[in-house]
Amino acid sequence: MKIGRKSFVLISIVSLVLVSVFVFYKWSDRQTIKHILNVSSLPRSLSVVGCESPFTTDVLITCVVNIDPIEFSSLLGGYEYKWSAVSKTSYEVVGPRIGNEFSIANLYSVEPPGFEHGGFVRVYSDKSKSLVLLDLYIE
Repeated sequence: MKIGRKSFVLISIVSLVLVSVFVFYKWSDRQTIKHILNVSSLPRSLSVVGCESPFTTDVLITCVVNIDPIEFSSLLGGYEYKWSAVSKTSYEVVGPRIGNEFSIANLYSVEPPGFEHGGFVRVYSDKSKSLVLLDLYIE
């Protein structure tokens, strides 16, 4: 099957737009995660499973990521978190169900003073610290 020049140009433009949108969303999720954690950079091993942010008057953002457990501590550099043990699943600790459900073993939580009207950042992880759920709430 032979395609004409116009069809080739149209297919090329559509492909370029789709790739650009994909790259923007992947970049955008990483920027969102940097914002949630208050860090300047993210580890190379971090891959975004997904992020959700419902439209409300408050800021609510939830993301799930995979990370090499060796690099997990770099996620905690933006705030002074308090640690606590947790025995729940990712679907039980927050509203949005992102990715596959996994067991939560650790919670790192902080209520940043910069959140004038209240709020928190919560970093949940599985036992190995390779699956991470990020939860941001700003009132």
